[in-house]
Amino acid sequence: MRSAPKILAVLALLALCPQASAAIVMLEDFEDAVVNFTTSSGIFHDGNQDYYTMVPLNGPITGASAPYLNNGGTSFFAAEDIDDGNSRPNNVVMTFEVNIANTSNLAFSGLFAAAGNDFAIPAYDNNGNLADDFLRVTAQIDAGATQNLFWMSPSSGTNEQLFVDSDFNGIGGNGGEALATRDFNDQTVSNLPIAGTGNTLFLRIELQSNDGNTEFAWDNIQIDGDVAVPEPSSFGLAGIAGLGFIIRRRRRSA
Repeated sequence: MRSAPKILAVLALLALCPQASAAIVMLEDFEDAVVNFTTSSGIFHDGNQDYYTMVPLNGPITGASAPYLNNGGTSFFAAEDIDDGNSRPNNVVMTFEVNIANTSNLAFSGLFAAAGNDFAIPAYDNNGNLADDFLRVTAQIDAGATQNLFWMSPSSGTNEQLFVDSDFNGIGGNGGEALATRDFNDQTVSNLPIAGTGNTLFLRIELQSNDGNTEFAWDNIQIDGDVAVPEPSSFGLAGIAGLGFIIRRRRRSA
């Protein structure tokens, strides 16, 4: 039989070793008015075909080429022609500022769709200028380097189709890259690794959309990671010491 001192030594060692458990660190499902993000130029909906908003929370989108399919719940985020007739910027960044202290093995998941590809003549442009249309998801930990996670880019030219840009070169459709569709299931990404640890994760969804029929949507933006359980307090260690005292008392009185 193991002696009490050895058992107590093992217990103390286990108590001092921080443990980690898998957890959802951040989830934005766009199901209510409480948001986990900021935007560089605000949310809007002109009541017609120019919008950057949660739907249907802020009203149904009209004029879409086709309804989106298989989003994660009742609501999602959608955008089209976000410059609103040149009255707004054509580039908007949605930023999630996530506390990742004591968190490791970070990963990104999300759902994405593009309804504009259902038009006979898609309207996505890629001419190497500010009128280009794209969606880019990136991550940055503290002041570290930017990491590319997920891109959607059109092929080179005007009125092109949108693709999942898996090589992050800004030109979709190279090497058999998948055509983006209005079905969220076709662009579901799960557990894309984010390298590094730190205190704050900046997850950014950058969208550029200058024309009608350039339709983008996303849902269930999620960060997972292994969260370390804090080391025990001095009270907990005192409890182990007290247990040892009781065991010794019992052994002496036996």
